Amino acid sequence: MLVIFAASSLSGVSLPALVHDKVAHAALYAVLSSLLVWAFTEGDWRRTTGRTVAVATVVAVFYGWTDEVHQLFVPTRQFDWLDLAADATGAWLAASLLWAWGIIFRGHQS
Repeated sequence: MLVIFAASSLSGVSLPALVHDKVAHAALYAVLSSLLVWAFTEGDWRRTTGRTVAVATVVAVFYGWTDEVHQLFVPTRQFDWLDLAADATGAWLAASLLWAWGIIFRGHQS
């Protein structure tokens, strides 16, 4: 969260031409969501549930929303609903993949 906050505090930041803004948002929030799932499951992916996915996604999206609001106070930055949508997509996708991974991993443990 500190990395995201620091990056969004910079004005006039541009990504390399090959990296699309929305992909960068999705990737950052996928990492955040993955870390949240890791924390909620105490490092055991097998314990990931639908509720874990929902909570990790909601926390990540809420943080994304607060970050977009924060950008209203940074010169040359603005609130962007599409950035928030990319954040939500990345967060949900990562948490869901970890849930699927946990299900597969549990199946191999039986």
